[in-house]
Amino acid sequence: MQPGALAGDERAIEGLPIRLVIALVVGVASLGVMMNTLGGIQTLGVTELDVRPQPEVVGESATDVSVAVVGPEGDQIADATVV
Repeated sequence: MQPGALAGDERAIEGLPIRLVIALVVGVASLGVMMNTLGGIQTLGVTELDVRPQPEVVGESATDVSVAVVGPEGDQIADATVV
């Protein structure tokens, strides 16, 4: 950009609205592509797990509780972290 080019520009905002429309269209198209890409990823499988505490009912005294994590078919999941 040459010195004084901005001050000497007489177009004012005549090109601004079309530039905003173009930026909006490009932005929406890019967002659509990104959302489609994220929605198409099937490697991130979601599986609902359950826990089985033993014993299920505890009293007021100190008691050790063991928790088993099981999958949808009831099979136990090894090395699961329970938070």
